[in-house]
Amino acid sequence: MDNTNDAQCASITTIYDVIIIGAGMAGTLCALALLKNNNKLKVLLLDENAPRNHGRQSEEENPSFDARCLALSMGSVDLLNQLGLWQHIATHAQPIDHIQVSDKGAFGALELSAEKQAPQFGYVVELQSVGKVLAAALAAFSSITTLYNAKLINIQSSLNSVLCELSNGQNIVAKLCVGADGVNSKVRTLAKITSTTSDYECSAVIANVRSSKK
Repeated sequence: MDNTNDAQCASITTIYDVIIIGAGMAGTLCALALLKNNNKLKVLLLDENAPRNHGRQSEEENPSFDARCLALSMGSVDLLNQLGLWQHIATHAQPIDHIQVSDKGAFGALELSAEKQAPQFGYVVELQSVGKVLAAALAAFSSITTLYNAKLINIQSSLNSVLCELSNGQNIVAKLCVGADGVNSKVRTLAKITSTTSDYECSAVIANVRSSKK
């Protein structure tokens, strides 16, 4: 797996089979699925964030996989199984066997407990642990390149290819561009793909809690 920095790639035009914008969970799994199907594909996995390298290149980490926790449905677990990844992630995961749903100030609550036919509703796992497993899986493929700290600024599409212009001056030509860059997707905006949103007027708080007493 090749990691490229800004100075190395400025003003270079490179040709790939696929460029994936967004190196988070969706983008990385997309890359792995493509490469497991055809390990000769030349794939570029791009992320606009700078990597966490702890001062040494050998310890470079994907910025999308931090200390947050992720809830995986059993459908997601099945997908990870198909990619041969779940066995490595499972050792870091905790099962979801009980769910309680309530609304403060409202009457009633719903409690769900897993049954013998379905031992778990899913699993909870820390993103850092998932990231290390996915990084190890990607490292097995020599035809993938990861590029951090570079933003997509323009797309020019033709019948058989797409030209992606990056903030570091590099131009990427690929047969396919995949937008895996989140809810405010730059790919979607540049490609003029319309979307419909609904405001549920709700907010969610994600936190890691450590008890002062064991």
